Amino acid sequence: LSIRIRPDNNNFEVRVWPTESMERVELSFPLNFSGTGVSQVIAILLAIMTVDNAVIVIDEINSFLHPAAAKTLLRIIQTQYMNHQYIIST
Repeated sequence: LSIRIRPDNNNFEVRVWPTESMERVELSFPLNFSGTGVSQVIAILLAIMTVDNAVIVIDEINSFLHPAAAKTLLRIIQTQYMNHQYIIST
């Protein structure tokens, strides 16, 4: 993710990048062009990253995320944020 000022109207824009290098802006796209799952994952990760020793409840994860994306999110939570307890409802 990155934030830039749009050249046409000087508003802030959040951009999603498919690569880590972020070399060519034409490869990125605005967050509002992505599905709702992307913004919900960002919100979940923000909550996990900013609160210590929390219980995180994610209700019906497969209703807003592709199964592979849900699996990746859970892997990130389990490996990077082990100090939290989490409950996943299907």
